[in-house]
Amino acid sequence: MQQQRDDCTALADRLGYTRRIEFVDEAVSAYQDRTRPSYQQLLQQIERSPTATVIVWHLGRV
Repeated sequence: MQQQRDDCTALADRLGYTRRIEFVDEAVSAYQDRTRPSYQQLLQQIERSPTATVIVWHLGRV
């Protein structure tokens, strides 16, 4: 998990993004009926700021 964070941070740095908000639901599977609070917060943030850029490590990991 830390490598994924490091990779995303490095990409944000290369792209010149200075303002970052990290949303992490550690050890919570998207394939189970579990609440993912950070994912819900991400969706709310996108609604409030539709021009936001979202960087993910792998789309299968969202």
